[in-house]
Amino acid sequence: MKIVITIFILPTELNALKNRLMDLQLSSEYISGINYEFSIMMGMSDYIVDWGSSKVTKEWVLEEFDKLKPLTSWASKSTFQTRDDALGSLSCKRITIAEHPDATHFIWTDSDIIFGVEHLFYIENAINGITTNTNCTEYIISPEIVRIWDSTWDCLVADKYITEDIGYHLIHDPFKDSGIVGDISLVRVINNINGQPITKFGAGMFNCISKPLLDRIPIPESMGHYGSGDDTFIMHSIDKLNKIHGDKIFQFKLKNLVMCENWTVSENEILKENIKMIDRRDEFKKQVKSNFQREYSNLN
Repeated sequence: MKIVITIFILPTELNALKNRLMDLQLSSEYISGINYEFSIMMGMSDYIVDWGSSKVTKEWVLEEFDKLKPLTSWASKSTFQTRDDALGSLSCKRITIAEHPDATHFIWTDSDIIFGVEHLFYIENAINGITTNTNCTEYIISPEIVRIWDSTWDCLVADKYITEDIGYHLIHDPFKDSGIVGDISLVRVINNINGQPITKFGAGMFNCISKPLLDRIPIPESMGHYGSGDDTFIMHSIDKLNKIHGDKIFQFKLKNLVMCENWTVSENEILKENIKMIDRRDEFKKQVKSNFQREYSNLN
């Protein structure tokens, strides 16, 4: 088993990255670090950062980035990179997959994802259970969540939070609501909302994805750096391949193990005030949209 933890950040997210790496360091006490590697990339290109209008320098940011490396020393290997061909989380994932051909799984998480210290332990247990008890090799393991944007996500919401209002994530404390909220079990995710794929996940929400699934559904290079070229593309592709070949690709969730996206607790405000970003998100999303259907049609 080799699990590659993949994180992409912008320079404004250094503080949150430090906090998450400290959380993962605590998590490492429950597992064997030999099974893990880190692939961490920071987008520093002049195309997405206006360094001339920023109050800190590239050199300072790089020094702060390098200072975080010891927090990953518990893993068998860690790679910290800044590169011009990684301008977003989508290109980061694609590069990481290519650079780790011997990986068995990838964990995709963002720097604002809050999780319990037991999270890696339960992911490993889930992998071992799937390997031992099923013939499934192409799968996703997801945490549960609190009530978020709309009811299409309710198939991932923990029972403890299912009666909360839509948008609960905008008012709650993610540090209090994340972690274990009941007996842990592994169950299959089936999204029964009409018009929705049977799977449901956000690409940066601490999902663990098996390498055979990513071999079967590669992240298209044509979709660029950021957008829905990972989660939405993979979800719809799973539906297509399962209809063609029969149900062979599954999503499981760790029931009562809750991950929260941090919308309410400030971690990066000072850096955001001092580093001027160039917002390319709409541009990157257009690139995904313009190539999505062609890439989806070519999948068979």
